[in-house]
Amino acid sequence: MKNFCLPIFIMFALTGCDTPHSSGITSSSAVGGEFDTMQQCKNSLDKTAQKYNVSYTVDFDERDYFSGKIVKDGIQSDLLVACDKKSDYFSATFEIPD
Repeated sequence: MKNFCLPIFIMFALTGCDTPHSSGITSSSAVGGEFDTMQQCKNSLDKTAQKYNVSYTVDFDERDYFSGKIVKDGIQSDLLVACDKKSDYFSATFEIPD
């Protein structure tokens, strides 16, 4: 199993247009990690959501790709949670709300 390390890095660009449904919740950082299985990656997202007292909705749940949007204080944001297969491991991304 790969090291369970959630490095923090600065997100260089958050693109997209504000829509009437946009929450205004922003992020300047994200956590990520590398996992052997999709289930380990999803478990990491769940633990991270608990740590930051947020939840997330699911947009896609496929064999090699999982993604959703952060929900903070009952409001869905445009912030991303994802697990994506990269060759022989799964990469996690979790944008942390400000």
